[in-house]
Amino acid sequence: MILQKSLNSLKIKKPFCVIVSHASNVCGAVAPIEYIFSEAKQSDAVTIVDMCQTAGLIDTDLSSDIFDFAVFEGHKTLYGPMGIGGFICKQSVSVPPLIYGGTGVESANQDMPDEVPVKYEAGSHNISAAAGLNAALKWIMKTGIEKIYSEEQTKKERLVSVLKSYSNINVIEPEESIGVVSCTFDGYSSDNIGQVLSDHDIAVRTGLHCSPYAHKFLGTFPAGTVRFSLNYFNEDADFEKLNEVLEYIEENS
Repeated sequence: MILQKSLNSLKIKKPFCVIVSHASNVCGAVAPIEYIFSEAKQSDAVTIVDMCQTAGLIDTDLSSDIFDFAVFEGHKTLYGPMGIGGFICKQSVSVPPLIYGGTGVESANQDMPDEVPVKYEAGSHNISAAAGLNAALKWIMKTGIEKIYSEEQTKKERLVSVLKSYSNINVIEPEESIGVVSCTFDGYSSDNIGQVLSDHDIAVRTGLHCSPYAHKFLGTFPAGTVRFSLNYFNEDADFEKLNEVLEYIEENS
């Protein structure tokens, strides 16, 4: 219903640009970007997909004409180091650089070169991060995106099952989602629970996750949620440890 209302507004307002997060960093909900962008192109809108949570995880054909830009971050589902990210765009699209400075080529040119990618690569490159991302991409290609996604889905379902086994935990369950699970605990703020989990060596993110409007939509504003994030490398011991701590929280509530 909400998606259809949004798509109807595209036809009425005819926006210049449509930006969609492929997957929510709050609850992991996956957006039907192919469907949304196909509708957006009926109004000749520029389309931008934020794939920071899905690049390397959900196989997506970015060669389709419905995609103008796709942006990604290296340290999330691409399993690279922090400090590197990028964007992919159509060859026919030209945008001005965001940062200006030396490139090591065309040194007599007071402006940035016209050629891509140096047009967008001012200053010294983060070579160590680029090398780390390159190694991560090789691992993804060797392992296979489908296998990585399947493994993450299996672990997400296990996590949801563990959380739902406790009556004091309220889990947010989108219809389709990646390995990001948000929940609330009866009688406690997300920060309180986050501290208890941290004290037991379990890392989560609490609060609003830089997404206040998402929490308003979910009805979890302003307190926010406790967000668990899974990946291919989580082990049985992680779930066993979580169970122990959740039992501790329940028994002492």
